[in-house]
Amino acid sequence: MQTKQTETFIKSFNINEETLAIFKRAANAPIENRKEIIDDIGLLTKSSGMSLALIALFRQQVGCGFVLADPLLANKDVPEREFQDPQINIAFRLQRNPYREMRRNHGLLIERGIIDGAVDTAGLVNRDAGGKACYLCKENIDLQNPKEILIKLNLGGAQYYAGANFAFITDNHFTVMNASHVPQHYRKGTIEAMMDFVDITAGVFKAIYNGLAGASIKDHEHLQVTTEDFPVENIAAGPARPVFENKDIKVLNPDYYLPVWIVEGLDKAKTNNAVHNIISLWINLNPDFHTINIITSKGVESGVFRAFIFLRDKRKLGGKGKRGAMATFEAGGNIILTCLHKEHANNHLNENLTLENANLPAITQMLKDISPDNASCKRFAEAIDFSG
Repeated sequence: MQTKQTETFIKSFNINEETLAIFKRAANAPIENRKEIIDDIGLLTKSSGMSLALIALFRQQVGCGFVLADPLLANKDVPEREFQDPQINIAFRLQRNPYREMRRNHGLLIERGIIDGAVDTAGLVNRDAGGKACYLCKENIDLQNPKEILIKLNLGGAQYYAGANFAFITDNHFTVMNASHVPQHYRKGTIEAMMDFVDITAGVFKAIYNGLAGASIKDHEHLQVTTEDFPVENIAAGPARPVFENKDIKVLNPDYYLPVWIVEGLDKAKTNNAVHNIISLWINLNPDFHTINIITSKGVESGVFRAFIFLRDKRKLGGKGKRGAMATFEAGGNIILTCLHKEHANNHLNENLTLENANLPAITQMLKDISPDNASCKRFAEAIDFSG
């Protein structure tokens, strides 16, 4: 189903009637027309770019029931509150999202047709120590997720697959998983893949990476991508003075409640190198505990590549008022709460109360709770060197 919001978004691409017809055909097709859908996605990619093709695919995955609900119609089920912080030019958001909790209910996913309950599990590959097969391996997706359609991408010199995130946080929320079953450990190819993705989607999509701070699947490398802006992106427009600047890149370290370093540049390779050097230095200062969250974007009009690097420590993953680790969405100012009921079972934290009682000090405290210790951040800032 197309909504007025979707139609307005699509019109911004300035596509002709023929392309619009292909978009609607792909977006409204039943999953039984898998081959035709994939063919139409290919046509959209060639005529109008990857971003329009992905949006069509997400609409199709909503319509066929693979995505648990339509993000554009889920306002009642996914309540949000917003808190403006005038000091840093950010409007923080809190979202209580029951669909994030549903992804853990295997029986419900079978009932909804997201997982095939009759599949021969002997054919599933890459099992963890507990015997669970990897959810992100294409072989397993092809076998047990009958409604899911994957799109092949070449990013950072490696092959990836993009698939709609059935337990969405935002509209047009995809998981982009490495075609190989490799662990979620940062490498230079990670930032290269992220920048390639925002490049091929012409800045319409943002890409995020959860290091070992918030990644729910640690055995298979993956990114998440979305068309929604992150609150923290506005901070770069503030009065923060560059820590370093030359004709190729600019590096900022603005005031924030969690240490964040921002790299901007028009040259993708040089921007990637600067980002990689910053991340490598942080991780190498304490390889056992230091990790990162990353958001990447590209200016639709300016063409400027931008990376937000949040310094994280594996020993400080949770913030007061939230169950589980805080990941890149939270670091970027979008706090995701998942509790389904007023009285949560097993005496777990009631995140409904977190949403109801929220205020700006509580949100900023969450970010302070996951901030690495000051000594480590100071040592990092003193060691960083842009002369090379």
